[in-house]
Amino acid sequence: MLSTNDSMSTTHPTPQNGSGKERITDLRDLDVGDRVVFADYVEPRTVTELGVRELRDERIDATLETPLVRVEGERAGAKTHVLAHVIDRLAPSEGRILEETEQIIAAEDGRLERGTHTDVVRVSEVMADV
Repeated sequence: MLSTNDSMSTTHPTPQNGSGKERITDLRDLDVGDRVVFADYVEPRTVTELGVRELRDERIDATLETPLVRVEGERAGAKTHVLAHVIDRLAPSEGRILEETEQIIAAEDGRLERGTHTDVVRVSEVMADV
């Protein structure tokens, strides 16, 4: 499970731009079954689970819910990754905030602290089979 606030989806939208590829800047746009490429992967990974992580900052009395997406490769022994948005927390001199950015990290086995920044692209089944 990704979190205690997980939500699952069973819809399978296709990219709307006609190219078979759609850059993802908001992980909420993904659904279970979508195929994505990211980092150095050329073989698409499948979205297998959607979830929510809740972040709190007691210093400013703020709570933020941000999406998590689990993706898996199809081959035996393929790695599992969790995709998450980078969270911006400004320094006290700049005024504290707690907000989600469009930047996305990919973390192997869900270890977000070890995640690396990446672009995520949804691909259509036609592109995924090429």
